[in-house]
Amino acid sequence: MSCPLLWIYRVIELATRYALPATRHCACGICGILLVAFSERAIGSDVALWQLTARSDETDASGAVRFRQLQARQPDGQAAEVWLAFGLAGQVRCRIVAQSTHPFDSVRAAVERSGSVAGVNGGYFKEDGSPVGLLVCEGRRLHPFEKARLLSGIFLVRAGRPYIQRAAGPPSGPLDGALQCGPFLVERGTTVAGLNDERVAPRTFIFLTGRGRVGIGIIQSSTLAQAARLLSSPVLVPGDRITLALNLDGGSSTGFFGRTQDGLLDQPEWARVADCVVLSPKTTNFH
Repeated sequence: MSCPLLWIYRVIELATRYALPATRHCACGICGILLVAFSERAIGSDVALWQLTARSDETDASGAVRFRQLQARQPDGQAAEVWLAFGLAGQVRCRIVAQSTHPFDSVRAAVERSGSVAGVNGGYFKEDGSPVGLLVCEGRRLHPFEKARLLSGIFLVRAGRPYIQRAAGPPSGPLDGALQCGPFLVERGTTVAGLNDERVAPRTFIFLTGRGRVGIGIIQSSTLAQAARLLSSPVLVPGDRITLALNLDGGSSTGFFGRTQDGLLDQPEWARVADCVVLSPKTTNFH
């Protein structure tokens, strides 16, 4: 905790201890406002390490799925390019496509064959292509839950609604789909502490926002910690903010494909992946 925050907590302690009963509530309120101000400043300074230098926005033909491309740079010259696809959870479907049930050659093929408009690579897999961690596709459990430090989160779809939760154990009840991966990048709207800040590689992620949006995306090159700081920025999703973000398989597996109203967005992966996460307007019937 930074010194200013420690100072504010000390002020709160003294104010509530020595204030008269009639003024104690007022003192706490003022100190609370100061605490929020300092907290927001701390978060802002963390996010400010990335400066946005370019932005492009498009939608799919229905307008339900939005695509956003951003370029960002840090003071040390480190650059990153971010591709996002997102939409309101009530207007888009999020589905997991697995090789074992719907074979595909690429992320693009998985998106097109499923009748979707956007997709990214999914979870971790072994050398033989078999998945690592919980994998549920079209209500069928294709691989069981695993307890591992890296597999700290689960993206799941229940009754058509997307969720991201901690992997304390296998989720109960019927599921439309589920994908266990990790680590968490953003939780409760703030960056997760302790992420690696040395290894630079392509990143893939899935996220939820405070205003009910679900999204997928890639970062062309960053550390996990840099990715988390970038995803915490309030400028990534217009008028909204990412509250939960889970890292998916990255590196050579990172791939993105989107079909916009005016063309294609295609960042091919370098390796054959085991599964994908795809988005589609709810007006679309999956193949």
